[in-house]
Parts: sequence; C-alpha cells; structure tokens
Amino acid sequence: MNASSGIITRATVLASLLLVNQPIYADGFCLYPRIVGICIWIWPYPLNIETTIKIGHFNPDVIVYVSREGTFASQDNPVYPSEGPEIDDNQHGHKDLMFKEALAAGNPLSGQIYCPTQADTTLYFTSEIDIPSWKWVGLDTLDSASFIPGEREIEVDENWGALYPRSGWVIQQSDPKTAGIIAQRVGDIITREDEPHIYDDDLASQMKIFIEDEKFTWAPGELIENVFDEGWWEPISPEFKINCDIFGEEGSDENVDENGDYIYILWRPYTCCEVEAGFLIYIDFMKYPG
Repeated sequence: MNASSGIITRATVLASLLLVNQPIYADGFCLYPRIVGICIWIWPYPLNIETTIKIGHFNPDVIVYVSREGTFASQDNPVYPSEGPEIDDNQHGHKDLMFKEALAAGNPLSGQIYCPTQADTTLYFTSEIDIPSWKWVGLDTLDSASFIPGEREIEVDENWGALYPRSGWVIQQSDPKTAGIIAQRVGDIITREDEPHIYDDDLASQMKIFIEDEKFTWAPGELIENVFDEGWWEPISPEFKINCDIFGEEGSDENVDENGDYIYILWRPYTCCEVEAGFLIYIDFMKYPG
C-alpha cells in the first residue's frame, strides 16, 4: 500500500529540513569494498572482447530517524504515552511497553562512491502517516511471525525482541534496543513490496539489475535481520560510530539518548562493473558480501 504522491511530496519537504540540520556520514568501515569478479563484454563481429572489474561495496542508502515524540508530532498527541504502561510478558521477560515514531529518508550521499544505487532523496516512510499499522498495529498481526514465538526475532548474541508486528509498540526495557528494533522494522517494510503499510516502495520495486552512470549494477534484496547480507546499520546519534553493526550484536546498544531520539544509516550492498559494447558474461570470484 503506497501513500499518495501529494502526501509524500509534502512530507519530503519536511524531511529535507531535517536533513539540513543532521550530520550525514559515509565512512570506510561500513563501505566493505571488495573485488567480486570480472565482467567480460563480447562483440561478435568483428570479434572484440573487453574485460572490466566487478566491484562490490555498500551504499549508505537510507537515513532512519527514531523518535520518542515523533518527527513531526505534537506535544499533545493522545496516542503517545510519556511513559509506557507497565505490563507482564512472560515470554520475553520484560515489563515495559514503549512507543516510538520513525522516519526513513533517502541519503543524498548514496550512489556517490562508485556503484550506483536504488535510493534517491525522497521520503520512504513516516510513521505519522502510517497510523493504522504503526499506532493501531494493523494487518501485521495476521502474519505468522506476530504470534509464533521465535519467528522473525532480532537475535544474534542476545534476544532483543520480535520484528513483528511492525508497529511503533515494543516490549522492551532498553531504550537503545527499542530504537534498534524500530529501525529494523522500518528497513524491513521499505525494502519489500506490497506490505500492509503506507510507504514508498521504490526501494523494493525497482529492477534488481540496472544500468546507470555507465555501470551494470546488481542491487540488494530485502533486508534480513541478524545477518548483514542485505544491509547493516551505522549509528549516527546519540553517538557517531565509524563502523556498522547488525542489531542484536553485543555492544550495539550501548548509547542512550536522554530525549529518546536515535539516528541510523542503513548501508546496503551493491556490485557493479563498467559497461562496454557487446554481450555480458560475468564471473564471480566470491559471494558478496557473505
């Protein structure tokens, strides 16, 4: 389900104002550059063979803002509780119910490294438009991951919690872990097509193979939790880190923001080679990024 172009256009203006006031980074540790293989371009008559190197690296595609009060929220929002009601949850062992708003916007620096990107400087998601699913939970509750324990859990070194239902409500005692769960939920939504949310699905619906800037490019797939095969996260605020993590790793929730606001960049893996005349045969030396 997509938001109307009018709503997205107005929200994009607001997102742009946020981007002006926030730092945008693209560091080498998250880049993870590799020589993946070679591309062989064959022109049959007269016979001509050209070879170009196939490069792999991550692009800083999306900036995700996670906020206690919401990016554009009013202070008297009746849905947002200043403190979540205390509840018992035997399955997860937590007693706190937290709520956060979220916004995902394309990073202007994405695609500026070497390989082109699917992302552009648009607004992909804002929770304050996605009210039926984000605040009232919505159709995500019908997915098996919402009621089968252990399915789609964010868990590497320790269990942070469930990815589903992908709403703003999280059962968690740690504010940084709550923010990480929220960011992962947003990334999960915007990299998939036809989700029961109001969002821009251009990151999911574009061709997985495309030519841009005279480069033949292979794009990543849907974001997956607990592995970095389709994307990983760089914390920007409250403290900037020069390396990327996947949520659920030990130490990936160390910094607490007193206002409950967090910013992450979602880096996604691309491979590409320069285009020459002829038909393409490519040989991979390695699986990227795994």
